[in-house]
Amino acid sequence: AFAVMSSLSACITNIVDEAGQDTGDTVGAEEGDGSGETNGNDSGSRYEEITSEIRPIRDALNETDPIDSADFPDMGTTTYTGYMDANLHPGSGTGDDAALGVMTVTAGWEDNSITGSVTDIIDGSDRDYVGSLEISNGVIGDRISAQITGTLENAASEALVIDGTMSGDFFDNFTYAEGSFDGSVTSPSDTTEFAGGWIASSE
Repeated sequence: AFAVMSSLSACITNIVDEAGQDTGDTVGAEEGDGSGETNGNDSGSRYEEITSEIRPIRDALNETDPIDSADFPDMGTTTYTGYMDANLHPGSGTGDDAALGVMTVTAGWEDNSITGSVTDIIDGSDRDYVGSLEISNGVIGDRISAQITGTLENAASEALVIDGTMSGDFFDNFTYAEGSFDGSVTSPSDTTEFAGGWIASSE
């Protein structure tokens, strides 16, 4: 399985570059492969293409054992780049509740720290959210844990205040970091729960 995933680490880097350019172009996922929900978006959207690439990798990683904390390095840093994929459930229902963003996570092995951000966030219809999320107060214990917070404005001009926590693990000789997050999202009308997943590659 990891032979396949190793070849896909380059794909993650490519689609991160694609999103950063914000061209609206799609990436080369095969249509109809049955990989993941698409929130009812039109076939060929950037959101659909990217999620169809990353969700199978996350599923495969979840079937393997993460690296044991006894094998973690004690010097240097490792930076991972990838994606977060969430369902924000805006309270009014007037905005698209999907969210896909470019995620950067840095593991500091000497002080067991995790820092990072989520930027270039789009909804399920490829419309931009205004704002970004910060990954802070992160620690590396037996697993990754950190806070993820920030305010996003969706296509319906609703301000969504995100307050959550993320967790995760390292895999495949530290080539991948992968995990999940959840928390609350406060819109102008109410506060609801949100949840999602993330995956990033050091290659």
